[in-house]
Formats: sequence, structure tokens, C-alpha cells
Amino acid sequence: MSNVTLVKSLLSRPIAFHRSLVPVAGNVAGAVWLGQLLYWSDGRGKDPNGWIYKTQDEWEEETGLSADQQRNVRELLRKQGVIEEKKKGIPCRIFYRVKLENLASLLAKLAAEEEANKILLLATSSNVETPHLDNGEGNNKTGESSTSGSGEAPQLDEVKSNGKMSGKALSNTEITAEITAETTSEITAEITAENTGKEKKETLASGELKEKRKNQIALAKAAARGELKKLGVPSFIN
Repeated sequence: MSNVTLVKSLLSRPIAFHRSLVPVAGNVAGAVWLGQLLYWSDGRGKDPNGWIYKTQDEWEEETGLSADQQRNVRELLRKQGVIEEKKKGIPCRIFYRVKLENLASLLAKLAAEEEANKILLLATSSNVETPHLDNGEGNNKTGESSTSGSGEAPQLDEVKSNGKMSGKALSNTEITAEITAETTSEITAEITAENTGKEKKETLASGELKEKRKNQIALAKAAARGELKKLGVPSFIN
């Protein structure tokens, strides 16, 4: 047997892995096992009520999971209310069945929570924009010294003149005090106007956020229904 033939033989029986089952089953191993049980539950088993019987060796051959891994997966899925088991016959055999309605509800809940968390993250991560305050003239944005090339202090009319004082060299302290006095009212008015606008926007955004969240949850349920359809499982999500 050639290497190519051997590889094709080994890959002749692939099984499905459904990423959406990982949160339900707790891990990838659980998702693989549950996905395989769903596969056999889709009319491929002999029991009309959906019960499936397989030995541990058969599960291991199909999924690669050891006996211990299978037990851990089954225990978690039972606690989740996703599967049920029953023992029957002599010698005792364990039969498994997926509780489809519970699985559908859990998938819908997880999908809705994921979408809600995305909306919450977007809402809380939005940065409040700090207003840019500018006195309009004389600001040095590069952080360089405001003194002239000759080393003298700038004239007041070079920074912000009131039309009456000019030609007199002022100290940095005097210049700062003059500019601050003249622009304080302008800055206060600007901040007040921006804050008022922000309050209105935040009120509007709150209503829009609630409506968006409602729409996102509806979309999440639709997505869950779509995932169940891919799995070939009837949907019980309203």
C-alpha cells in the first residue's frame, strides 16, 4: 500500500466539529463528542425515540477520546441538561439521547449573552472626547519657548492685545495673567455649550442603545436557529 493510499484510507471517515458547541460542552473534546452524538441522532440510529447505543471503544474509534475523557464529557453534559442516559439490558448497556429542546435554549441564551456583551463593550469603551481649548492666538503648539529670537519677552499685542496696551515688554507672569483673564469667559462658555450638547447626545444614545440591544438579541436568536439548522437539529427557539 502506497503512502497516498494509506493517508486516503485514514481520512476516509471524517467527523464534524461544530465550534458553536464548545461553550455548551465546555471544551473542544466535549464539542466533538456531542457533535458525533447529534450526527447519530439525526435519524441514523435504530431507536425511533432518539436513543443511541455505542460502546466506549466505538466512541474512541470515532472521536479519539479516551474512556476517561468520555466520562468527563458525559458528566458535564448531563449537568448542563443537554443529554440524558439510561441503562438497559444484561449485560448492562448505556444509551444516550440529546435533549434537543434544552440544547436549543442553551445555544440561544449563549448567543444572546455574547451579543449583549459585545454591545456593552462597545458602549463602555467609547471614550469621552475632551474639548480642545484654544485662545485663538499666540499658542505655541510645538511646546517651544514663547520668547522671540532676540530673547526678549513678547509684547502683549503680539500675544493678545486689548487695543490700549502695546509697545511695553511684559513678563511671562503678566502675559499669562492677561491672557487668562480675557479668555476665561470664552473658555467657560465653550465648555458649557459642549457639555450641554453631550448631555443631549447621551440621552439620545441611551434610547438608541436599548433599541440596538433589542435588535441584537433578536439577531442572536436567529443566529442560534441557524446553527441548529446546520447541525440538522429542530429549532425550539421562538
